[in-house]
Amino acid sequence: HKCKNSDWWLLTTEEIQSRLSAAEAKFDYDCVRSSALRLQFLEGLAEALAKKNKTTQEIELKKLNNISKQRRKWGRIRRARKKPAKGLATKLTQRLPGGETRTVEDPQDLIDVSTQVNIDRSTQCYSCVFLQDQLLADIGILADGPAVPQILQGTYIPPPGTDIYTKLLLEELKMPEVVRLKPMAPAKITTANHVKGWRQQRPNTASEPTAVPFPLHIAASYDAQLAELDATLRSIPLEFGFSPTDFEQVTDAAIPKKSNVLDAEKMRNICLMNPAFNMNNKDFGQQLMAYNELHDLLHDAQSGSRKWRRAVEVVLQKFLTWDILRQKRRAGFLCSNDAMQCYDRIVHNVAMLAMMSRGADPTGLHSLFSTLQNAEHSIMTGYGKSDKPTYGGAARIMEGLLPIMGILQGNGMGPFIWAIVSSILLNIMMGQGFAGVISGVLTALTLRIVGYGFVDDTDLNYTAKDNTTPATELLGTFQSGIDHWEGLLRAYWWSFGHK
Repeated sequence: HKCKNSDWWLLTTEEIQSRLSAAEAKFDYDCVRSSALRLQFLEGLAEALAKKNKTTQEIELKKLNNISKQRRKWGRIRRARKKPAKGLATKLTQRLPGGETRTVEDPQDLIDVSTQVNIDRSTQCYSCVFLQDQLLADIGILADGPAVPQILQGTYIPPPGTDIYTKLLLEELKMPEVVRLKPMAPAKITTANHVKGWRQQRPNTASEPTAVPFPLHIAASYDAQLAELDATLRSIPLEFGFSPTDFEQVTDAAIPKKSNVLDAEKMRNICLMNPAFNMNNKDFGQQLMAYNELHDLLHDAQSGSRKWRRAVEVVLQKFLTWDILRQKRRAGFLCSNDAMQCYDRIVHNVAMLAMMSRGADPTGLHSLFSTLQNAEHSIMTGYGKSDKPTYGGAARIMEGLLPIMGILQGNGMGPFIWAIVSSILLNIMMGQGFAGVISGVLTALTLRIVGYGFVDDTDLNYTAKDNTTPATELLGTFQSGIDHWEGLLRAYWWSFGHK
């Protein structure tokens, strides 16, 4: 009645559609493009931000206006340079078996191509030894097998025929004494941590379209009763080790790594998850990292995902090392390794073993990884989200197939998993003697450096112990170190790929 459409039941479909279009145009003109309403909104937002940040309305309004100007400015620059903004794919190129490529633009073809590429990525680690035969039976797909206590105690005897790299890895998975004596507290989400975590999130963060979005979670954190209820709902799965059905929906969004590179296999697959589930991942990972930092369980060569560590400082360390070698005229080698698509190749049971050996609560881990294995994946392109086909989920397991592996790009726990796993690999390399040796001129302090790591980028380092050893004598040992690194990656989860 207020919209003067009380006679809608007398109208034809065409007349209804015409009135709807006219109403949308009026709304766009009066509201969306109204400078007066925009200014009114900004003033209200500035007032709220001033109360939150303990500043003045004028300061916050100036910040908002500057942000708006920057967006318009860089939008004009991008259009002038004809550089497209990175967004969801509306066109892909697919490699055919004969080496040829074809361009895919049809919406359904885009979904089919993306689905197949993502399945291939998530299953290429199936050759990992921990998903084969006796090791899989002993450990279990969720690290709940009969041999897990023996591995953590360091008493497990690998089956005959196990390669040397897998044996080294299993030995390193023994739980350190400090973890046994001072175990990490069981996983639990307190109301205080829940409120603190959500108030630090950005409201425009993308998430799984069918889930409760970020703004509603953030708004609920400001109400004491709703915050306590939400914290309890998040904490129950972690405390009892199960996967809620609401968490088991994931939407895959393919985004170009580089502008104008449309190869389907080179797209970055960002997985949009349930916000509450991903907050559980973040909280669990942060607590585990804090525990590992407290008890000095992370290898010093790994700087990624750690507080007070920056990539530029790692680069400086590398350059200083080689400056010292050049000044002392000492031979040395460096191998730069980038673990390609590492998040897509992580095998769940061995990753869980690594985390449990460094203090992670098994019940909480079981909940988080069960969700990953039970998740049903849909595809989102520039044309929207698809309902079919989907891949993964419980249906795959019911067919007798292994679940989808990998921890998904966008998983809040992903960086912490890699920090712990790579620390274990670097410990093995150090224990086998594949490390460079540098001594201080004034203090005579000797440093053993296995390499420099920042997330999945690792530079392995090996040097001579004195000035008289030529590089030719080091080459064999250094090559053996590279073979060990590759073998350990293969043992951990890899269908090996690097650059």
